[in-house]
Amino acid sequence: MRRLPLVAALVLAVVLPAAPATAAPSAGARPCGAGLVALTFDDGPSPTVTPRLLDLLRRLHVPATFFMVGERVAAAPATARLVERSGFLVANHSYRHEDMTHQTSEAIIDTLGQTGAALTAAGVHPTRLVRPPYGAVDPHVLAAIRGTGSVPVLWDVDSRDWEGGDAGQIASRILAQLHPGDDVVLQHDGVGNSPSSVSAVPVVVREARRRGFCFVGLDERGRPGFPSPAARLSVTPADRHVREGRTVHLTVTLAGEAGRDTSVRLVLRGRSASLRDDLTRSALVVRIPAGDLEATVDVPVVKDHLVEGAERFDVRLADSLGVRPARGKTTIVIEDVDG
Repeated sequence: MRRLPLVAALVLAVVLPAAPATAAPSAGARPCGAGLVALTFDDGPSPTVTPRLLDLLRRLHVPATFFMVGERVAAAPATARLVERSGFLVANHSYRHEDMTHQTSEAIIDTLGQTGAALTAAGVHPTRLVRPPYGAVDPHVLAAIRGTGSVPVLWDVDSRDWEGGDAGQIASRILAQLHPGDDVVLQHDGVGNSPSSVSAVPVVVREARRRGFCFVGLDERGRPGFPSPAARLSVTPADRHVREGRTVHLTVTLAGEAGRDTSVRLVLRGRSASLRDDLTRSALVVRIPAGDLEATVDVPVVKDHLVEGAERFDVRLADSLGVRPARGKTTIVIEDVDG
């Protein structure tokens, strides 16, 4: 017996959560009507302060971006790794926190490279964003940073938490500078007064949401938003030819952290195989824990006891949210075991 060719496509939805999603303002305020706020934290990671901050941000469902100092990453790699695994974006803040306006181009390139190497050694996948220490920049510094393929990032709102002040004072400074539009907020998780700055976060979040702001990360330009990493589909050679009764393993991989929940559709279109009869699932949602970069989709193939020869179906990435799906398709061959 031989079945007719498939004429309809079967769609599998694959959801890839990478980090806390954009947080909406409180009831009564127009969603994001006041603008977007991106919280950023410099000078970490701190083994004592940073984990507490991560727990707080996750409970509040607030994204954030962490600009890390390379030598502190090397001293506390597990804490740096925890930031990414918790779903937050990581960026470069030089290796020893030295004023770049006093450095040569070669020294700037070196300090950024050392920090990148420390992050990679810690198992972290940093963005291309760089914040010069002290916010000290000039044309020479900007040219050196951009020459490495990185993007310099400053801020719009300075909490001045490093100067001192309790949580209420720090929160008041931040809130006084928030105006309609998009704002990047500077705080620290690696200075002496960081515990007070962390304690100010709930106050800032509650009042900003009440005013109609939403919290986001930083996009590829270093502005409030989220990056859109490339997504690709991969199949092992063993899975390109699968016998009836076995399972096809499809892997979706992100090129970098997205800082939020992302999604991409897998579309399966049969050449000769009837997906309705050969594949046991008509829909599938796969979730990736925050901070992971890939998801594996298992598609079982039915052993149908029909003599039909080898059959084929194509798999490709289709519509997405928050990622850029790679083009192209992968062909899977189902080997008949009944002939």
